[in-house]
Amino acid sequence: MNGRRTAPFAQAGFSITELLVAVAVSMILLGGVIQLLVSNKQAYRIQEGTSVLNENARFALQRIQEDVRMGGNWAGAAADAARVHTDIPALSDACTKRLASALDLSIELVGIEGIEGDATGSPLSDCIFDQNYVLNSDIIVVRFATTEAVSTTNPGSGGEWVGDTNNQNDLFLRSAVGYNAVVAKGSNIGTAAGGNPALSDTSDPAGIATYRYRTHAYYVRPCQTLSGTKCNATVDATPTLVRLTLDGTTPVHEDLVAGVEQMQALYGVDLDDDGNAERYLPAASVTNWNLVVSARVNLVIRGLERDVSYTSPASVSMLDNFTHTVPSTSRDFRRKQYTTVVQLRNLSRG
Repeated sequence: MNGRRTAPFAQAGFSITELLVAVAVSMILLGGVIQLLVSNKQAYRIQEGTSVLNENARFALQRIQEDVRMGGNWAGAAADAARVHTDIPALSDACTKRLASALDLSIELVGIEGIEGDATGSPLSDCIFDQNYVLNSDIIVVRFATTEAVSTTNPGSGGEWVGDTNNQNDLFLRSAVGYNAVVAKGSNIGTAAGGNPALSDTSDPAGIATYRYRTHAYYVRPCQTLSGTKCNATVDATPTLVRLTLDGTTPVHEDLVAGVEQMQALYGVDLDDDGNAERYLPAASVTNWNLVVSARVNLVIRGLERDVSYTSPASVSMLDNFTHTVPSTSRDFRRKQYTTVVQLRNLSRG
């Protein structure tokens, strides 16, 4: 043996420089992956927001279409022979009286009425507070009888009938096909049926039936959630399509679709009695609502989530040459406008 000791094996590894380079490359790759994930998530949110926007528009227009199509359905009675019973003008609530009969409080029934948007406050102040109204937005009011008759005598076995205790303050339309019709509270339908106060001077013609009576008014509110009874922009500023209806004789505001920012409407007027609209007019220009055969409804709807990568145009052109100014505080919401034309099916004018 030569007496020399064998040195241990040399240990190999990364130098500090190599380690730093590897960490830097990993961070770059990781940053790219994170950026890709963020971009994909953002794209998904935009796509989802667009889908929600379209779905909200579909639902809003569908509800309006369903009611407008029914407007003026007096169960076969002529439009110019449909009236309200004397108990309607005697109601104490001003809003209920205007919704149940006509906006001008006349006793003649009107199947559809429009209210021109106002730039200073609610044009239907008996029903809608100024704070709960989006300035310049139109209001659409429709009235009709439902399609299923209600018995005026007790059918027994729990069947619904007008004289039921729970129906005394509800509104019903009693119609004589081809003749006329009257709207009255359930407590007075018996008088309408027996005493014929508006159906006939002497006796009931054949073909009389009684139906529930509906009134719906569509308007745009500047919030989804009320603070008490009024909107407070510091609490909630999500514009919402609302349907005002009557629960018996009590006005009830039903939230329908959040994100509806503005509504405009024009009304097709049949000037030559051929069933087609010759002109589309704003509500303020319609002089005889029984000549209206269609409605053109235009909505601007915004998304429900802000998109910081997007800036909305400052204004949107709508029907009747109206320009909707987008609030500067909400221009990072995506928005679209939708338009539909609805034909009224109940065109009999007697």
